[in-house]
Amino acid sequence: MKKDYNGKAEIEAYLTIQDIMELFRCKREKAYQIVNVNGFPAMRLGRTILVEPTSLKAWMIDNKNSDFSDL
Repeated sequence: MKKDYNGKAEIEAYLTIQDIMELFRCKREKAYQIVNVNGFPAMRLGRTILVEPTSLKAWMIDNKNSDFSDL
């Protein structure tokens, strides 16, 4: 957590399924397939799936030559 200028606790933003849909320009079903790829940096809290943006960027760089066309 970070402190903002008022001293209040602030949690850094995490991406949701909706954000993944917008980022990858895909429908909900495809977004769930993406976050369920082995090694994808998704965190599950109950039914909520969250993705830390820095981890996602690193994952994308590490997998830039991978073929996910069968999703």
